Amino acid sequence: VFRLVGHLVYWGKATIIYPLCETNVYRISPTAVLDSSDLHENFAQNFPNNPCLFSSLSEFSAPTSLADFTNPLTFDPQEQAERVRIVVWLLKNFMLIQLRTYVYLSIDKSPSDLSSFLISRKEYDSNENFQSMSVHDDYKLIRNLLSKHLNTSETDHFLNLYARQIGENRSFYDDVRLFCKLIKYFNGQHHLEDIMFRENLRRHELMRILTEFNAVLITCSYEDELSAIFIEQ
Repeated sequence: VFRLVGHLVYWGKATIIYPLCETNVYRISPTAVLDSSDLHENFAQNFPNNPCLFSSLSEFSAPTSLADFTNPLTFDPQEQAERVRIVVWLLKNFMLIQLRTYVYLSIDKSPSDLSSFLISRKEYDSNENFQSMSVHDDYKLIRNLLSKHLNTSETDHFLNLYARQIGENRSFYDDVRLFCKLIKYFNGQHHLEDIMFRENLRRHELMRILTEFNAVLITCSYEDELSAIFIEQ
């Protein structure tokens, strides 16, 4: 069965639809066939309450999440269910593509940042809280942890950005440890769902890391390259 499915997907006779959830983001496929009368008729037959294919497609002119497309404040439960079926139909007919969110590590290493780090270090060295054994130990542990994944200037800049959290947030070390574990995925090659699957993470756990360290991370959304290959065929 899997070999047959793989064959159909490879030759563009079938497509893989990932599980639908509210966070999924879709937009009109650049290769969508819009002038097929058969598709328009089929759409009208399947969705008599929303018979205009162009009207439904227009809602995905800009990237739109499934949550927005089925907004419960706008549509009743029956309408929401039908709009979910519309999304599935559009995906099956290669009219929509799903955008994935990818993450890039971006640490600025300018001289001004490094000089700022030295000033920050002096402030903390003279701070009574920083001189406490527990905070000082956390600082050393975090620096050693970061140095395994970042070069010296990147480590210095990271510590400069997040120096206060080391003294104020007792769980910060655990967050840095998870951040370092995920650094290998912050190269624009792994979308969020892929990271969650590989590391057995829940979405809220991953989003917490992306939010906490957003000063050194860049996120962007585009189509999964593997999916694009099959659709183009």
